[in-house]
Amino acid sequence: MCIWQITSGWDVVSSVSSAVIALGVAFVFWQVWTLRKESRLNQFSSLLVQWGSEDERKARRYVVREFKFDKGDNLENLDDNSRTNGELVLARCNRISFLALKGLISEKDILEFAGRSMVRCWDKTENFIKARRRQVNEPEEGEPLSYMYHFQQFVTKNRKKLNMRTSSP
Repeated sequence: MCIWQITSGWDVVSSVSSAVIALGVAFVFWQVWTLRKESRLNQFSSLLVQWGSEDERKARRYVVREFKFDKGDNLENLDDNSRTNGELVLARCNRISFLALKGLISEKDILEFAGRSMVRCWDKTENFIKARRRQVNEPEEGEPLSYMYHFQQFVTKNRKKLNMRTSSP
């Protein structure tokens, strides 16, 4: 007696149908896996474009090395170069932070690729951000929809993961 003994034509149809369904399910899983991989690659490419351009790197280097805005400084006294570079870097950091916090790009990838640099940028510009918030009557410590709020939330959430100390006042 054979294990594969077929008793009727419907058994053949049933077996073939089951095999086709199993192949279809496997194909769908493969497609989903491929789309996720492609999506992650596109996300990272977008991050590279936003974070890695020559102008962006120069602005970030300027902010980390030369940007100076102390607690009591006045926004009107900030030179154009500092304001331009600072605003460029902050805008990029806030956009990237928003995308990461909303789960639209991988927070893990951002932390590995740009996390430490983003925290350094926050530390150098924090007093400037607070002054901008004061200028428009927002709380210095930030609130939803306030200036650079997503950037602040990203840094607050991830500073410990990156083993970086809080900036000194």
